Amino acid sequence: MLEDNQNNSSQSDSYVNINKEFSIALVGNPNSGKSTLFNSLTGLNVSTANFSGTTVEFKKAKLKNEKKINIIDLPGLYTARTPSSEEKVTCEVLEGKSKTLKKPNALIFVADASRLERSLTLYREVNTSFDRIIVVLTMSDIAVKQGYEVDTEKLAKELNCEVVKADYKKLDNISHLVSKIKAVLDESSAREVVSTCTKCSLCPFQDSYNWSEQISLVAIKQLNVRKSNFSRSLDAVLTHSILGTISFLFIMTLFFITIFYLASYPMDLLDQGFSYLAGVATDLIPNTMFASLVSDGVISGVGSLMVFIPQVALLFFLLSILQDTGYLSRVALILERFFKRIGLPGIAFIPLLSAHACAIPAIMSSRIIENKRDRLATILIIPLMSCSARLPVYVMIASLLFSDSAIKSGLVFMVAYILGISFALLMSWVLKKTILRGEASPLAIELPEYRLPNLKNALIEAYTRSWQFIKQAGSIILFISVIMWVLMTFPQNENLQGADHVKQSYAGQLGTFIEPVIEPLGFDWRIGIGIISSFAAREVIVSTLGIVAGIDDVDNTNSLYDSMRAMTRVDGTPLFTFATCLSLLIFYVLAMQCLPTQVVTKKETGKWSWAIFQFVYMSILAYVMAFITYQVCNSLLL
Repeated sequence: MLEDNQNNSSQSDSYVNINKEFSIALVGNPNSGKSTLFNSLTGLNVSTANFSGTTVEFKKAKLKNEKKINIIDLPGLYTARTPSSEEKVTCEVLEGKSKTLKKPNALIFVADASRLERSLTLYREVNTSFDRIIVVLTMSDIAVKQGYEVDTEKLAKELNCEVVKADYKKLDNISHLVSKIKAVLDESSAREVVSTCTKCSLCPFQDSYNWSEQISLVAIKQLNVRKSNFSRSLDAVLTHSILGTISFLFIMTLFFITIFYLASYPMDLLDQGFSYLAGVATDLIPNTMFASLVSDGVISGVGSLMVFIPQVALLFFLLSILQDTGYLSRVALILERFFKRIGLPGIAFIPLLSAHACAIPAIMSSRIIENKRDRLATILIIPLMSCSARLPVYVMIASLLFSDSAIKSGLVFMVAYILGISFALLMSWVLKKTILRGEASPLAIELPEYRLPNLKNALIEAYTRSWQFIKQAGSIILFISVIMWVLMTFPQNENLQGADHVKQSYAGQLGTFIEPVIEPLGFDWRIGIGIISSFAAREVIVSTLGIVAGIDDVDNTNSLYDSMRAMTRVDGTPLFTFATCLSLLIFYVLAMQCLPTQVVTKKETGKWSWAIFQFVYMSILAYVMAFITYQVCNSLLL
């Protein structure tokens, strides 16, 4: 619970000077419109960071046209009295106990007008820690559709602070809010802080609910609006056990086909661009060895990652669209019916969904699951979900197989994601029947109203996440690309060129050593090199194969994909046949090729034994399924 603080006004002298730097925190319930408000106030100049000792993110940026005012978007929370592990980091910032952020000078409390009572319950818990507060009402249009509106003047009087309605479509409205933000930092704006009663005979939660209900009764004005049955009719389809599942599969299929189709054009340009740069570097740099390092190591390695950025950006853009519409909450409701049967709690949908971005924060977010058995089951299957690091691998395989068909390539994506989800659910059922026996906890979820997505917010989300992906993966890719170039270049042998030279290199010797183990999967020593390098990060296999293909292509005349397609086995047959590509796809859908995830699993479970178990079962599962896939495909195609 946030501590009462009636002496905050004494701190005002630390930030009354407008020449000093200020920080204002955005606080509110999840899905209350905080991120949209943050983006409207700050624009694209956004940085993301993690709280000390966690992978829980916050966003920070300057207020538009203001160099001295920082806006911080804190993780959403429902209560400050008994916060979850994720919500606790927000409480620590508000209390001034965070090791990452200093206590903000002021607070912008984001309240959902369509769920005012719930928002005000949280407001009562946090307001006593600040003497400078602005309440911003979002979702006012939804409230009107529900038959009421909030009187901002009455609410401001009851809360003893500024109350502003947010309308992101009206620039003057946002300008008015910016003016209020500047005004609230002035010393004279400090309000009297009223202490929250903690000696009532009522339960503190009930006391807060009663208080928020009384405020709402005063501030809410009922309207003579005929309520639409649109949401109810749509929910009858999208949350139906059969129709909802069919709708989900259709929407996800369209989702991935759209990603591949729209991204194919910029990807082709990037692919050709980096191939051109590699050729220019080879021609301009007189030293052959250094030219190879720049073109085959740096440009080909980093280029292999950058080619997939359009895919990553579109993925996050469309996910943001689906989140804004309120559809993802309906998906959670649909999956709940299956989850209970396989031993997962419905709330596991949240970390499993976030795992499609990255398994590490997803595992950390499993702390929201209170039951220890449920949390452990969720952690053990999270890496089976297709994270963004696997996306470049899927794109590579889809492009090698169906470069001329966006629909077929999109279906490759769809199959990969469905396989990841299916095996995750299967393993949960296996765990339930074996080492983690027991029933999962039921889901309690509040379905948000349907609403039109905010395109600007989705664009900013795509930009922020893509740039974060580049920064996190780019440095790793560059480092490993250079290391792999060294391993594939030395020892030198002037009598050998191309693939023959690579095979006798240090990397080639290591790949040849493991080739007998991976050959039944359709892989040769070159793919083996990629698999070994990808233990640092899954997507590294793409840059590694790009380097192998680049060195193999002595003349540097082909694009990255053309060079890969031209790679052959000893008998002259193509390396990347349909069977090999499908086997590689299955392997990377299921394999644990991310050692940092293992470290986080150990940290969250408290035991290395669970991390080792996770690595072993996923590796065995990947090997067996890739073996079956390759052998069956070869039998059918012969």
